[in-house]
Amino acid sequence: MMLMPSTIAVVLVLGLVLLPFLIQYLWNSTVSELFEVKTINYWHALRLLILCKILFASTVYTG
Repeated sequence: MMLMPSTIAVVLVLGLVLLPFLIQYLWNSTVSELFEVKTINYWHALRLLILCKILFASTVYTG
């Protein structure tokens, strides 16, 4: 089953918009209470998502 490029674009945009909200919620509800650190906003969560992607993404090259 081939996905249309517009469907892929919509999914990517929704992921980019919704994932930081999920990270923000999880951080503010768990980490800030456990370790008494400040809460984060949407932009901090987006930066944290990008940082985690850079640090923990798989770099396996097949060729």
